[in-house]
Amino acid sequence: MVSAPRPYAGQVVALATRHGKERVIGRALRWGLGAELLHVQSVDTDALGSFCGTVQRQGDALEACIAKAEAALREGGTELAVASEGSFGPHPHLPFVATGMECMVFLDQQRGLTIREQLLARRTNFAHRLVSPPSLTGLDPDLERWLEQVDFPRHALIVRAHTQETHGPVDKGLRSWEALEHALHRAAAASPDGLAFLETDMRAHCNPTRMAAIRTLAFRLVRRIATPCPACQTPGWGMVAQRPGLTCGGCGLPTDLVLAEVGDVGSVPTRKKGLAGMGWWWLIPANVAGAIPRRQASRCFSGDSWSWPGAEVAEATSATRILSTRLPSISITSKLRPSQRKCSPAMGMRPR
Repeated sequence: MVSAPRPYAGQVVALATRHGKERVIGRALRWGLGAELLHVQSVDTDALGSFCGTVQRQGDALEACIAKAEAALREGGTELAVASEGSFGPHPHLPFVATGMECMVFLDQQRGLTIREQLLARRTNFAHRLVSPPSLTGLDPDLERWLEQVDFPRHALIVRAHTQETHGPVDKGLRSWEALEHALHRAAAASPDGLAFLETDMRAHCNPTRMAAIRTLAFRLVRRIATPCPACQTPGWGMVAQRPGLTCGGCGLPTDLVLAEVGDVGSVPTRKKGLAGMGWWWLIPANVAGAIPRRQASRCFSGDSWSWPGAEVAEATSATRILSTRLPSISITSKLRPSQRKCSPAMGMRPR
């Protein structure tokens, strides 16, 4: 078996962080790309936005992530950089469920690439509440239950005054009961209503759950970087969009299932579209499909290096080939001319 090329083997990738992300990102770069991480500590990433609210982030998470990577390029003196940024709030479809959106960017100045990946982190302890300072009898039982839910003191907390002023007292990285009680009294005394704003500290080095999500995203980004474009072999091939509308095999009406997956390579503008069913169908130009091993083509979106049972390459038109497989609950036929349609009992496909 011929191993895949590793264009970044032995190269140095800069990362600007003060929150311990170098431990998980560096491992992914080393194992997946053969690259070494340069930890740039001179960049104050909190100046681009902080979780405690003292510095408001300018722009969205992706813009802040790219700004971090560019700062690492300048300070580290390298041509490669990586950065991550996180946002937390309600789930986009379940507003009462907290979730996190992690974004990670890889910059390659020599090739002019900006490769990015995102992760919807459903597992998070992100939460906040208003509390009164502890009395002489101890903490309120409701507050104790809340602290247990957010896994304190394993996960750190932030306490600040309940006020619109950004220069009020802020205590971060609280991991002990004594420090928490002192911070609550201090914040309540500076608040007009006598309450303190208590929230989870979502900085990576203070939140093991978020650090695990960053590790997952780092390996996902590395898998994408290690996947070359089928046409030009540029690193970073992967999915950038999904289009619904897969038709039902019974009634022919469109469904919410994925009809097409759009692939792209970093900043390269060319895109190739393909049929997709449950994320496993992929359309590739015929002039490169024949030269691409099936397992490499199947790895583009699945992240796996193996070929699934029953897969086959079926001729479509003179310009395209379709990687097709059987779907568990829906019957699909490719849009071929009658003379080109082929039955495959093993795959459950039938002409129509």
